Amino acid sequence: MTGNYTVVLSHFHKDHTGNLDKLNVKDVFVSSETKRHVQTGTIIDRDRYIDHLHLFPLPSSHCKGCLGLEVDETYAFVGDALYCRSKDGYYIFNVQLLKDEIAVLKQLKAPYLLVSHFKGMVRRRDEVIAELEELYRQRDKHSPEMRIKLG
Repeated sequence: MTGNYTVVLSHFHKDHTGNLDKLNVKDVFVSSETKRHVQTGTIIDRDRYIDHLHLFPLPSSHCKGCLGLEVDETYAFVGDALYCRSKDGYYIFNVQLLKDEIAVLKQLKAPYLLVSHFKGMVRRRDEVIAELEELYRQRDKHSPEMRIKLG
């Protein structure tokens, strides 16, 4: 692709970083965890505002080092951050990360979230927060993680 691109990598998984070398990248914004994997980029470790863009760390049970990108206070790209890990037939959420993720999502102004791999891609932020809060209420207060049977 021609042109100079500014790229925000939501996280380090190959399906999100695999084509980086095919772009003429001017700037790339990453978390410290993602930088360990891609070996390049400016680390975003707190909220950063660039014109009409808001880059922010987004705690997630999906993987370490997720970033979000809020555009014009209308849409927020959250990559795979809403997803959790899966292992041995269970979805696995880290309870503290889930709580922290909800707090970050509540601070956003954008009413819509753009979610990778989600059919239709667009979700209402208030609905996502309500779902995550309901999930959080179901936690075992004595366990650091939640395990939900797949299927």
